[in-house]
Amino acid sequence: MTRYPPVRRRTVAEQAVNLRHCHPWLTVRLERDRLVAEGRMRPVVGMREYAVRLSYRTRFFPRVEILAPTPKRRKPDEPVPHTNGADHVPCLFTPDGTDWRASMWLSDTIVPWTAEWLLFYEGWRATGLWLGGGTLPGRYASPGDQPMPPEAHPAND
Repeated sequence: MTRYPPVRRRTVAEQAVNLRHCHPWLTVRLERDRLVAEGRMRPVVGMREYAVRLSYRTRFFPRVEILAPTPKRRKPDEPVPHTNGADHVPCLFTPDGTDWRASMWLSDTIVPWTAEWLLFYEGWRATGLWLGGGTLPGRYASPGDQPMPPEAHPAND
């Protein structure tokens, strides 16, 4: 039987260095145990540019906010689909620890997932149809405000 080394979570400092390397358009800073990355993202050529903020703390899920232009509802009583408690906080994964884990790089997951979400958001604004798939568990608090389940953040040994 093949044995693989245990998967370990990435530290906030490792995530910061990796984000700076992979996405130099992001301004990345560390604030105690918290990483904050901000920048302007244009998911595809010809699409509008968005200001985004990614924040992450160890043992908590990452949180993304669309700062400007903020996502708009099609109708006052129709929330923006796939958001977490607020129209400007996209739902990029389910907070059960199966989609995103602390061993994953933010640069390879959360950043491209944000671009993809913006692409599907623009399509929804134009057509009223969300073509991004995913599950709609209802509106819930942002995962960035929730601790991760233990299985989602393996210990660093």
